[in-house]
Amino acid sequence: MKDLDGIDAGVYVAGQIIVSDIPFLVNMGIHAIICNRPDGEAKEQPSFFVIQKAAVIYGIDAYYLPIFSSGVTESNIQDMMTLLSKGKYPLFLYCRSGKRSDILYKLVKKRMEEASHA
Repeated sequence: MKDLDGIDAGVYVAGQIIVSDIPFLVNMGIHAIICNRPDGEAKEQPSFFVIQKAAVIYGIDAYYLPIFSSGVTESNIQDMMTLLSKGKYPLFLYCRSGKRSDILYKLVKKRMEEASHA
């Protein structure tokens, strides 16, 4: 892993990570990882359990919130809102390419902004 895309203050998104990327995330100050990639999407993909196990060793919380290719669901949005309310920033989201994570985060952020103006 060479780079992280900051999509908001304290929020970063990238494609699939591997265990050897965890020290880089630690050096970036990441406190939580949210995996938006379903296990088994590709043969070479490490399972969430493998990533979570490594993250915990480094003191990073890891959460599994898979977004399937069928798209973001209302349940995904609600679950992400719950995770974001835990305040574990900076946080890192990933999926295969980062696109689903980016879309989910932006939908949640919009929903939260609308709620605060209501």
